[in-house]
Amino acid sequence: MNIEDTLRLEFAFPGPLRDQLVAAALSWAKTTTLLVGYEINDEPLP
Repeated sequence: MNIEDTLRLEFAFPGPLRDQLVAAALSWAKTTTLLVGYEINDEPLP
């Protein structure tokens, strides 16, 4: 996979909140919007 082909994410302003959100995204712990993606695309949950 080429880095230019990946999704770019931005979270908050620089500081502790952004650090926490980026860490959660990199560890795959941030999944709160995952359900919305399935609902928008009218896909069943795995």
